[in-house]
Amino acid sequence: MSDPTFPIINLPSAVEIQQAANTSQIEILQTTDDPIGKTVKSLVKISTTPYAHNWYTVWSGDTYDQAGQWTDAEISAAVVALVMAEYPPALTR
Repeated sequence: MSDPTFPIINLPSAVEIQQAANTSQIEILQTTDDPIGKTVKSLVKISTTPYAHNWYTVWSGDTYDQAGQWTDAEISAAVVALVMAEYPPALTR
């Protein structure tokens, strides 16, 4: 009996594969507030070794309106919630 042959699967678009990082600290590098587009986005540094960052849409549409004039503490809490939701509990130890 021969070994099974597994297919090569082409993805619909390229994905970025990053080395695992272990960190207990993140940094908001930049935040943009677009009142016309009703979005607030933050560029967040996740790790320095290896360097990893990502843009997060913090609020948009109705949540943008509900956030109103947000504070640094509110955006920090929202970014933490987004980052923690992105990684499964098994990875956050």
